[in-house]
Amino acid sequence: LILAIQLGINQLEVELDAKVIVELFNGVECPNRSYSPLLNDCRSLITRLVQVRVGHVFRETNQCTDFLVKRGCSMMENFVVF
Repeated sequence: LILAIQLGINQLEVELDAKVIVELFNGVECPNRSYSPLLNDCRSLITRLVQVRVGHVFRETNQCTDFLVKRGCSMMENFVVF
């Protein structure tokens, strides 16, 4: 989210394969106090964007992300933007 803000991205679609996290994020309250600070930080960052959708996708349909994660684990650079 911080990177999107720094790059001036106003419209963002966030897809997560962790359905519980999506439900926690999209909910008003967080029943788990250990996640509250992180969720609140994310909610705060999202208010700085014009349009954001946070949704769930099944891991099997997220092959592009899976490929990039695996490739990133073997890269020597500290940070790469694709």
